[in-house]
Amino acid sequence: MEVPFFSADILLPKALDGGWPVIACDQFTSEPSYWEKAASLASSPSALDLILPEVYLGESEARVKKINSNMRSCLENGVFEEYPDSMIAVFRTLPSGKVRRGVVGMIPLDEYGGLVLPTEATVPERVPPRVKIRKGALLELPHILLFLDDPGFTAFPSGEGKELYSLPLMLGGGSVTGKLMTEKEKETFLSVCASLTEKNGFTFAIGDGNHSLAAAKASGSSYALVEVVNLRDEAIVFEPIYRLIKGVSPDEVALKAKEFFTSGDSSVTLISGNGSLTLPLGGLPVKAVDEFVSSLGCEVDYIHGEENLRSLSTGSNVGFLFEGIKKEDLFPYIRENGALPRKTFSMGTAYEKRYYLEAMRIK
Repeated sequence: MEVPFFSADILLPKALDGGWPVIACDQFTSEPSYWEKAASLASSPSALDLILPEVYLGESEARVKKINSNMRSCLENGVFEEYPDSMIAVFRTLPSGKVRRGVVGMIPLDEYGGLVLPTEATVPERVPPRVKIRKGALLELPHILLFLDDPGFTAFPSGEGKELYSLPLMLGGGSVTGKLMTEKEKETFLSVCASLTEKNGFTFAIGDGNHSLAAAKASGSSYALVEVVNLRDEAIVFEPIYRLIKGVSPDEVALKAKEFFTSGDSSVTLISGNGSLTLPLGGLPVKAVDEFVSSLGCEVDYIHGEENLRSLSTGSNVGFLFEGIKKEDLFPYIRENGALPRKTFSMGTAYEKRYYLEAMRIK
């Protein structure tokens, strides 16, 4: 079985230090001060010159032109060194001290929706802005993370090849080391991927960057550069994303909830200024909660962390606390049911997201 993952002609800057990588563009979208600080710490040039942080989407036209110009300048001025037909073993030390192992290579975009499946449904309106950004781009820099469900921990290399980089990541991101994978390491990785594909019916589930992949496919690209990580890695932690509804009567919501949530082997706890109410529910908790919230037709917000949810569940706000999906249940759920509801889980904190580092030509 051919695995939808290949070696790529990977570009790395010749002068690579901690001022080159910056965090995924879809982080800190309400905090321009973070990106201003990143700009003050960045090298010249840096990955920040080649990507568009989503905090600046409202002024994207001028920025996109500048990004395209920067890409052309980097290629013409020999900023990059190319590593042909390569895979890179990545060792990311997170702020917690845990090390997340990964493999950088490319996937064929005709397998997006086939052997490469989204974990959440695509929001259609989020794709066109990303397509527009790619339209004149000469390079792509990935923040995409794909899951491989490798419970035996046999696919990912220990790092026998040449070290390509080892550097700190700015603004609390930890550090990262990358090593060129040997032919033996590549063969082992692909062999394990093939056996897991036969077992699961698909190869990869998209952990981060689903809309970037959708945009890459919609823009006509054939391949995308990605990092594959092991779902079973202890450095990968799933945290539920809770729901908060606003501008409602807690008493009325409680009455309707008692009628809606009547049985099941799991539970949901409604939290408000009136106290808490725990009710039974069946199936995937987040799906049942979303169905109930949708039936109310009220404003909903997505909240990370139980403490934050409880602090916000006052006045005319009602919070919904429930058990999240376990990561070992992710592949079976997707195989049997398709994509999860939007914002089902968070994979660690913003500081644990992928930093832009490698690049690949797309034109």
